[in-house]
Amino acid sequence: MDRVYSGKIIRVYAGEVELPRGRKAFREYVEHPGAAVILVKKGGRIILLRQYRYPVKEWILELPAGTIEPGEDPLETAKRELEEETGLKALEMDLLGWFYTSPGISTERMYVFYTEDVAEGSLKRDVDELIQILEVEENDVLKMIESGQIKDGKTIAALMLYSLKKDELNKAKDR
Repeated sequence: MDRVYSGKIIRVYAGEVELPRGRKAFREYVEHPGAAVILVKKGGRIILLRQYRYPVKEWILELPAGTIEPGEDPLETAKRELEEETGLKALEMDLLGWFYTSPGISTERMYVFYTEDVAEGSLKRDVDELIQILEVEENDVLKMIESGQIKDGKTIAALMLYSLKKDELNKAKDR
């Protein structure tokens, strides 16, 4: 397997590999350091970002998220990205789980965090980030997925994990 590209965040590999049963095949993949996505529930509303994404040339509705820096723990990434993108500081967060974003072409692991416990922090967006913050009723977010307004895979997966663990999170909060 040869490294054919090294960038600021990713490395791309291509070449012949041996599969589990001994068969050889050509593969290409992206090595990615991983990322964190954060579902913030604030007063019954979910924080979404409307962000311009150049690869698809669209404004996309998504949850706050960002890439893990070298040596950084996913929880620290989640806290850092939340504050940078929304100006909210997470006081506590729960890990809901993780998933591979696209295991056929990438090593990226996406860690999903949840919080209702936020305070005002300071907005520190990158100069090239075009972001608008939206607060959407929890029930409307699911309708937005169904109608195709939310197309972002990490957001859909994070909301699914949250839906599966919502009762458990509410019980823990009541204690």
